[in-house]
Amino acid sequence: MSEYREEIWFEKFCKVFGIFKIPLPSNLEKQMLENIEFCHLEIKPYQIVSTSIIFPSIFFLLSFIILSLTGFNSPDILFSFFLVSMLIGYYMFRYVNFLTKHYRAKFSSEMVLSIIYMSVSFKLDRNLENAVRFAAENLSGLLGIDLRMALWNIKTGKSLSIYEELSKIAQKWKTESQEFVDAISILKESETLDESKLERNLDEAVNIILEGTKRRMKSYAMTLKTPINIVNSFGVLLPLVAMIFLPIASIFLPELIKATTISIIYVVVLPILVFLLFNQYFFTR
Repeated sequence: MSEYREEIWFEKFCKVFGIFKIPLPSNLEKQMLENIEFCHLEIKPYQIVSTSIIFPSIFFLLSFIILSLTGFNSPDILFSFFLVSMLIGYYMFRYVNFLTKHYRAKFSSEMVLSIIYMSVSFKLDRNLENAVRFAAENLSGLLGIDLRMALWNIKTGKSLSIYEELSKIAQKWKTESQEFVDAISILKESETLDESKLERNLDEAVNIILEGTKRRMKSYAMTLKTPINIVNSFGVLLPLVAMIFLPIASIFLPELIKATTISIIYVVVLPILVFLLFNQYFFTR
């Protein structure tokens, strides 16, 4: 999977800072393991949690030392850097979850192509393993990696048949596309059919994946309204409201609400918060 390793920076972070084996609830650990395996990351859940605690703590400690040496260690500035540290920790803790959603959406187009490639190969050579090989050779994303790993598992004896591997792949991508699972099931049944039924089955598999993808795109377009409103609220309305209430709050909390605090909140904290919202609602799509 050397052709697609944009997430390797996060692995390096986790291997450096993920030094403490922090116990996790079983359901959370299971979910994190599923996301790690989906993204083909070479890290453990405890490394993610440890990194999301240690790195922000080091960042805040270094900020405190530098601010103390330069004489800017006032409570308002320290509180602002503490908020930034918390946001960094949250982002690192949720990064694999963001990445999983991003991959599911980014490579959903490969589901359509994989079914088409396998159907074309089936028409030329009625062999499911050859069909998977043809699709794997023509796909470069995460689904292509899954298909190549399936062929490798069969070659090395880790799996008994291509049917078993395709079932695993279908289960992996089931959350994103149920129609992909249905199309895979049709292809698996097509190997033993006669010529007339084979043609009909292959056309049905392609139609299922195309129609299902069309429905999902319509559904996504309809659900964009709420995320846009949320980002608009935090990126536009919240700063405007804060400009009204912060002068009032400074009267009651003069030690905490100062010009430096407002500057850091507007220049650093709010942009990071808006970026995280964009990351969650749009980058993941």
